[in-house]
Amino acid sequence: MMRRLRMPHIRAHAPNVVATAKAQRWDPIEVLRVLLGEEVARAEALRPGDPARRGGAPDR
Repeated sequence: MMRRLRMPHIRAHAPNVVATAKAQRWDPIEVLRVLLGEEVARAEALRPGDPARRGGAPDR
C-alpha cells in the first residue's frame, strides 16, 4: 500500500518502527503518528525551499 501511495520513507522505516511498537506495546495510532511524522520530516528535508524564496522574492 505504501508503494501505491508513494511514501518511500515510511516503507524504509516501517520494519524498525513496528518492531519497536510491538516490543513497547504502542497503540496503533502512535505507530501511525511516528511513521507519518517521519515521512513528513523527510519530505520537508528534501524540498528545495520555499517557492517564493527560489524566485528571489524579498522577505516580508
